[in-house]
Amino acid sequence: MTETLDGGVPAASTSPAQGAPQLGRLVRNPYLTMVQCTDDEVLLRHGARSRYSRVLRDDGRHRVLGPLLQRFAVPQRPEEVLDTFTDRADQDELGALIDQLKDDGVLVPEDSSTFAVYRSIIGGRPVRPLAETSVAVMGLGTIGTQLTSQLTELGIGEIPALPAGDVDDERLADLLDGSDLLVLALDGFRPSLLHRVNRAAVAEGRPWLPVYADGSELIIGPLVVPGESPCYNEHEIQHESSRALRSEYQLYSEELAKHTADDIPPLLAPYAALGASWAAIGITPFLVDGASFLVGRAIRVDFERLEITQEHVLRLPRCPVCTEQRPSFRHPFL
Repeated sequence: MTETLDGGVPAASTSPAQGAPQLGRLVRNPYLTMVQCTDDEVLLRHGARSRYSRVLRDDGRHRVLGPLLQRFAVPQRPEEVLDTFTDRADQDELGALIDQLKDDGVLVPEDSSTFAVYRSIIGGRPVRPLAETSVAVMGLGTIGTQLTSQLTELGIGEIPALPAGDVDDERLADLLDGSDLLVLALDGFRPSLLHRVNRAAVAEGRPWLPVYADGSELIIGPLVVPGESPCYNEHEIQHESSRALRSEYQLYSEELAKHTADDIPPLLAPYAALGASWAAIGITPFLVDGASFLVGRAIRVDFERLEITQEHVLRLPRCPVCTEQRPSFRHPFL
């Protein structure tokens, strides 16, 4: 991708001369590798096979673009850097250039979180910081413990957690009401609890994500957004209908429904770490800008066959759980 800076004067939303001195220290995005071809042309790459590849070029030949980005290899105040280039372009042009580089994620604030800096590379436009979000984790087994640790490290503001044992409806409602998203993290397959949490979350209108182990499989998702995406009940119906030995699977599920948290054997720590990592990767972008690859999809990791598959969940006509959350006027078959 080539972006031409026409005459070195890209459009700016505010007056650069007034806006530049108010900026804090900026630094070149550490997730980008910059190749300076000339003073007026630079190549930016995120990785050898990444979709992010840009050539920035100043057709006005002010000899500013390359040297300016080199200066921002370490945190700098924009006004101090711009003062060194006033003999090559006027202050308004330089301020507009800084604004464009900042909007494109090439220059980022020094105090930006690691996730925000990385997210800017892949097109994310965060509308709020992770520090202002809350994720409730239900389940304190191996997956739940690892997930809580990872979310804390990423900078989630609040992470209330409780065991996935015998949780009454009142405690579950309080957990849903006080968080932006609920994660049910289980070290084993508990069909009854999964459906119970799904009904409660959909009724409350609260997004939630299941992540659990089933034998040597890990299932992460789907991330359920009530009123917008399929719910867990629809995922389970489609999953069951695709089974070659459906009656055997139904007997297996009925037996597991009788089990409690104490009946689940411990999950291997490396498996739990993978499940927690997939969940964390899917949760964080959803919290800051509402986008996630897990919305309406489930990731299935099979450790016996070394396979990772992605399941797209379809909306079913008249789902008994989430029909009430759908728009009043819709297609007759949905």
